[in-house]
Amino acid sequence: MPRASGQKGAAQVARVLDGLADGFLAVDGQGKIVFMNQAARVLLAAGADPAGRTLAAAGLAIPELAEMLELAAAGGKEPVRLEVFLPQPEGWLEVTAYPSGEGLAAIIRAGGERQPPEERLKTAFNANPHAMALLTWPEARFAEVNGAWLASLGFAKDEVLGKTGVELGLWDEAARDEMRRLLLEEGCVRERDVAVRTKSGDTLTALLSVVFIDLGGRKHLVATSLDISERRRAEEQAREQLGLLEDCSEADADATTMIVDEAGDIVRVFGDKGLLPGNPEGENLRAALPPPVAADLLAMLAAVLSEGAARTTEFRAAVGEAPKAVRVTAAPMTRRYRGRRTVSFRVRDITAEKAAEEKSALAERAYGRSTFFNSLVTGGHPAEYVADVLEGYGVDTGADYVCLALTVAREEPRSPAAWPSGETTAATAASTGEIFAWLARREPGWLWQTNGCIAALVPADKAGSTKEEQTEYAARLAGRVEAAFAFTRVAVGVAATSGEGAPLDLEALYGRAAEALLLCDRQEGRGAVHYADTGLYQVAFQLLRDRNIQRIVRDMIGALAAYDRKRGSNLLATLEAILEEENLRMVAARLFIHHNTAIWRKKRIEKLLGLSLDSFETRAMVSLYLKVWRLLSRV
Repeated sequence: MPRASGQKGAAQVARVLDGLADGFLAVDGQGKIVFMNQAARVLLAAGADPAGRTLAAAGLAIPELAEMLELAAAGGKEPVRLEVFLPQPEGWLEVTAYPSGEGLAAIIRAGGERQPPEERLKTAFNANPHAMALLTWPEARFAEVNGAWLASLGFAKDEVLGKTGVELGLWDEAARDEMRRLLLEEGCVRERDVAVRTKSGDTLTALLSVVFIDLGGRKHLVATSLDISERRRAEEQAREQLGLLEDCSEADADATTMIVDEAGDIVRVFGDKGLLPGNPEGENLRAALPPPVAADLLAMLAAVLSEGAARTTEFRAAVGEAPKAVRVTAAPMTRRYRGRRTVSFRVRDITAEKAAEEKSALAERAYGRSTFFNSLVTGGHPAEYVADVLEGYGVDTGADYVCLALTVAREEPRSPAAWPSGETTAATAASTGEIFAWLARREPGWLWQTNGCIAALVPADKAGSTKEEQTEYAARLAGRVEAAFAFTRVAVGVAATSGEGAPLDLEALYGRAAEALLLCDRQEGRGAVHYADTGLYQVAFQLLRDRNIQRIVRDMIGALAAYDRKRGSNLLATLEAILEEENLRMVAARLFIHHNTAIWRKKRIEKLLGLSLDSFETRAMVSLYLKVWRLLSRV
């Protein structure tokens, strides 16, 4: 009874599949047809029901389905959609094959009218804008050429077909044999420069590529060529012109080079940087340049030809809308042009160089100022002396100021992609001295170097009158330095005068900025911290000056640090959390530990410190000691 029921169910499935508009084909792992519905028999022209026979035996040797069977046998599970061209009946089919066990099931639909593969190849061949030719192998006779090939070489198609390149005079036997050798050894030819003669007898340079292709069961060659004659001629002309530069004393990529003959005629101009009016090639210096400049250059020309030695001069000239500083170096050349002796004139824009020299002078003055300002911030000088020195440098000691203390450090790039873009001073982190010189040329106020950092005294009307404005000013300054110098990390401490008109106390003001700078380490050594935002650290700064307090802190907090290093524990972080959170449950949540673990750590800390952390006074004292400990590690 179950067997009869199964047969009845299979018959119902077969009827449903036979009623489908799309073809359905099921093939087992041996390539035998399990089932083919009526639509599939029509699409594949299979005739009678081919069930039980292999695809080949049924006259359905479709390579694509054979490949799908191999994928299914290898464990493939993904469906594959492919297009199949059948010569009988001629047409395209869309086949979607679904691997099933070691066999497959396929849905087959009519794919509409399309060109067969060889027709599609012929269409692409004829439409290609590059010259293409189809040749027999091994005779190398032309079987087909496209319109671009005929246009480039000047032949008619009936003059070409059936003949070889040697017979047409395109190349000689030696060139043919070399091409055949390359094809036999390497299997193809890729972008090779070859000389080809046209029907008119001209020779052109072509970039040739040749590959094998199978058509109608026979090997052929497909050759594609691109006429690069103009490109090669332009390259040769460029080489001839560059030959005039061989005798120049030194190359300068930033300069405009003129080759001038002994009559003052400009023969060639290389690397025009906009320093010459228009295109002066072929003109005389007198006609091409302003009279004063032309007179100077003609005098240099005569002197160089007479003495046989180079000469250099500098002058300012109106170029475009702004005057530029220009350096001209004239040197004799051994190469003659049309029988005349020649001289190379290298014209270089040194406007930026001169501006840099002026800024360097400013930086030199800033270095000299550092000695005096360092002596002022170390203390021990009478107030009258300090005021006199500051006023000598133009500092109004009755005005309000902001003091900045900057440190710079190297920051390693994570990868080549992390290298900064844009203009940078160097490919590696710059030194503090380089950054000091850079700031001295750009920042308002007074700068000096002290204790490994850079200090700046900036008028409040430049840096801002509020704490927020001053911090923002310092952060922008740090950002500009980091943008200008590669791999540099900048931290800034900020302090300001009271704003109540009290005389400027530079020592105290710098001291507060330096103390604020210590706290930048808590922000990964970058950014800006204002002294007004240091909170209890202001008390810790005072305690830090007491050697007895330092000893107590090292003994007490150092015991926890030593315990952490030895045991790999985290008692210091736990102590900080206990001091900042309201209860141990909040400590546990902050540190992602169990509440009982927090209780155990608190007891261990109390035992190592010899103190109870339950009283407010003890917690306040330990909090200050912990801050002093943090500062000791940064001093």
